[in-house]
Amino acid sequence: MDMRRLARGTMIPTLTEWAYSSRMGKHLPKETCNLFDFGGTHSIHVDLTYLDKDYRKKYVETNFQKYCLEFVKQITPVLKLWAVKNNVNELNFILRFKAHYLYAAQIKLIINPEDRP
Repeated sequence: MDMRRLARGTMIPTLTEWAYSSRMGKHLPKETCNLFDFGGTHSIHVDLTYLDKDYRKKYVETNFQKYCLEFVKQITPVLKLWAVKNNVNELNFILRFKAHYLYAAQIKLIINPEDRP
């Protein structure tokens, strides 16, 4: 992913690109990860139904919190660049695994004044 392009705000296609380049994206085919914008709240839907049930249980369900934290850790720097460039103070995300609606995490990223150039 070209970080300079992202910093300039030319997000193509939207913010979905970083989802593929994140650690989680490396485990998922591109077509399974989609990002939607609902009036300022971005929702990342990751469809894990294609995965074998045993693999899904072992890899995702038993380590969901760790999985989410790792994903957020990977994408936060990119999101901050985008938010600063686009003068956004707060980003809200819902990370949801469509295979199991019980497995969802809400992520709120607040851009502090010290993050701005």
